Amino acid sequence: DLTNSEVSAIAYALFATMRKKDLKKSCEIAEMIMLEYGLSGRELIAELKNTAKREYNDETLTVILSDTDFSLCTAQNEYLQINAMIARIITEVFDRE
Repeated sequence: DLTNSEVSAIAYALFATMRKKDLKKSCEIAEMIMLEYGLSGRELIAELKNTAKREYNDETLTVILSDTDFSLCTAQNEYLQINAMIARIITEVFDRE
């Protein structure tokens, strides 16, 4: 459906922004996805995993997404967890490029 394709396109844009190492803009995009489309942090992670499978073949990225998914099950403040995940992806995945 249209909403799913929109969310997929925005998730792709989020990865593109992280690749540019723009932490502030990346966090804003993630927050916008969660607020405007009503996604939980875990649903956002699932969408990012789908994008990562199609666009990236990176073990570190997979581990970061899985770690964050797990932490969202046990931790508070999903926005904080998502922002921390974005910072990790930028520093551990895209700073290596």
